[in-house]
Amino acid sequence: MVLFSATASASAATDSVELSFSVTSEEPPSFSSPELEAGALQTGANAFTLILANPSTGKDYQATGVQLTLSGAAEGDVLLEKEETGGTWSTLSLAAIGQDLATELIPTGALTRGSSTGLNLRLTLAAPLRGRTIGIKAVAFDRSVEPSQPIAGAEKSFSVEVKGPAVTLGPTLPSGSPPTFGEGQEAVVDLTLQNPTEDDYQNLSLCLTLSGVPESVPLSGTGALKIVQADGDSLQPVQLERDASGNIKVIVDPPEGLVLGAGESRVITLNITWPAASAGTYTWSTTLLERLPAGGDWPVAVDTQGEFTVVAVNPAARLSTNRSGFGAIPVGAWSAPLELTITNTGNVAVNLLISCSDTADGKYKVGQDFYVKARTPGGQEILLNSGWQKITGNPLLPQDSLKISLFLKPVQSAMVSGTYQIAIKVDAQKA
Repeated sequence: MVLFSATASASAATDSVELSFSVTSEEPPSFSSPELEAGALQTGANAFTLILANPSTGKDYQATGVQLTLSGAAEGDVLLEKEETGGTWSTLSLAAIGQDLATELIPTGALTRGSSTGLNLRLTLAAPLRGRTIGIKAVAFDRSVEPSQPIAGAEKSFSVEVKGPAVTLGPTLPSGSPPTFGEGQEAVVDLTLQNPTEDDYQNLSLCLTLSGVPESVPLSGTGALKIVQADGDSLQPVQLERDASGNIKVIVDPPEGLVLGAGESRVITLNITWPAASAGTYTWSTTLLERLPAGGDWPVAVDTQGEFTVVAVNPAARLSTNRSGFGAIPVGAWSAPLELTITNTGNVAVNLLISCSDTADGKYKVGQDFYVKARTPGGQEILLNSGWQKITGNPLLPQDSLKISLFLKPVQSAMVSGTYQIAIKVDAQKA
């Protein structure tokens, strides 16, 4: 814009006029986006508006266009869509230019001085981008010339951090490092879903991937791997399938979808029982999938949980006493108590059975010539014999111990004075 002014001099033989002018350069259109300027997006779908404004000190454009360039993202990790008239969404193609991804020119119509135009866009980001920073650059073009030319100064770069949910193990899972399952033993596994973003996640499903498990481990029928979801007091079935690579997919996908609110965490509990002949060391990982508005599933979180081990069933018990024998006992009298400790040294919970032998020299029989009595902490008393009798109570867990008191009473008046050997036996059976 050029402004002129003039001042005439008084009448003279020669005359002059003083002139002045000023020049105001044309300002280019500018970009803004409240969502991108906030500096953070999340894995999954992100709707945002990109506004192109033309100042009153600019110029009129008969036709404009916008090109977007994304940096720091791979082609398969992003989906960019534009809202069309009527509320439908169309996918914008992204072409690789070096290490960046760029759209074709997006028409934005005429742009007169003092007006603005906006694009409603949706950028869907995949789980691998979580924790990274990506760049989004917008450049305006003048489409009234052929070929279209970028408008000098009409560009803006946005830098956004990508946040997203995560899935971790715990607080409940089999003990050990790595976690250890026993064949045929039901184990509880908690998967904790966490959402550190300020937006809700809707329509989620969870996929637990078990890798390296032999094809011989069945997923249905007799002797199959059994996995159910514990939901309150009920058990919900989950879907088990093998993918083309032989990995087992455990899919938790309720019809209403899983919901994870802003800043929320929740626990998905699975009860897992590995069948016989499934021993080995395998890996597991979890993926959170979001059902996109246009259909299809999109990974918003992928987290590895490392290794876990399945071991063959090994019920075992170890016995120890506080002294080596009962000492001298008068015939007809009960001995002082001898403490017997039973420790579960196996890898599964066990029920315990107990018995007592006759004297080692074969002269005297238990239950006939002498009595042996066992008393448990729960008050159960068992008069032992050469057969097996169950010790009541809850199953004994791996590495846990049970202490019982033993009493012996000689009852055969003809027993010859001397020292005799007996054996107390315990049998650990898988609970």
